[in-house]
Amino acid sequence: MSLTIPAGTVVAVVGEYGSGKTTLVKLLNRFYRPDSGRITVDGVDLSEGQWQKTALARATTRREPLLFGLDEPTASLDVPSEQEVFQRQMARARELAARTGAITVILSHRFSTVTGADLILVLDRGRLEEIGSHQELLARQGRYAELYGIQATAYAES
Repeated sequence: MSLTIPAGTVVAVVGEYGSGKTTLVKLLNRFYRPDSGRITVDGVDLSEGQWQKTALARATTRREPLLFGLDEPTASLDVPSEQEVFQRQMARARELAARTGAITVILSHRFSTVTGADLILVLDRGRLEEIGSHQELLARQGRYAELYGIQATAYAES
């Protein structure tokens, strides 16, 4: 996978279970080291990061992070609570983007929560299948549109 994420972008990562969403975020946060290739921020490689440094950084909860990651932050919530949490987190993401150029990465199985992202990455078995905005991906009528339609139908029926 090769990808450039512009500063201040809100990125949603979607896909079925096992598609590689969590692995991608763990790579970005340096919880995993890449087998090959590089992950850079502003052209600098984040490989000096070690578990201890990562744990300390997370413990201090930076007020102005360069990367703000949300891995299934609402997985156990009901729909109204989920909507409230995502509205709050998107507001924080937009505020961080404007103030510091931070990138926000949101992992979610619920496609309704990612429609407001600037960029949506659709993963399938560890591969980047599609990339674009919600509207662009729906118009392509590919995997994203298929999965979005399945969820929309399920919500409409319940």
